[in-house]
Amino acid sequence: MRKPIDGFDPRLTTLPKSLGPNRVVWAIQIFLAFAFGAAGAAKLIGVAPMVDLFDQIGFGQWFRYVTGGIEVGSALLLLSVRTAWVAGVFLACIMIGAVLVHIFVVPSPPIGPLVLGALATTITFKRRPFLS
Repeated sequence: MRKPIDGFDPRLTTLPKSLGPNRVVWAIQIFLAFAFGAAGAAKLIGVAPMVDLFDQIGFGQWFRYVTGGIEVGSALLLLSVRTAWVAGVFLACIMIGAVLVHIFVVPSPPIGPLVLGALATTITFKRRPFLS
C-alpha cells in the first residue's frame, strides 16, 4: 500500500462526534423544563382549573402541591446534564398518572401526557449514567 506524500492517512483520523443529536436532546430538555415549570407553578399557586381538576381526582389539594412541587423540581433538574435523567424518571411517572386521570377521571384524550411522557422517557435514556 502506498503512503500519501504528505504523511496524511485518512484511516487513522477520528471524526468528531456529531453535535446534532446532543442539540436535539438539549432542545427537548429545555422544552420540558418550560412546560413542566409552568404547569407546576400553576398547580402551586392554585390556578382555578388546577384546583378544580384535583377536586375531580379526589385525593385532596395536598396532591396538587406534591405534583406541582415534583414538576417544578424536575424542571430545575432538567437544566443539568447530570441530573436530567432523574427528572426524566420523575416526569415519566407523573405522566403515567396523568394518562390514567385522562382515561378514568376526565373524559378527554390523553395525547398531551403521552407525548410529554415519551419525551421525558427519551431524556431518561439519553442522559442516564453509564454503569460499567
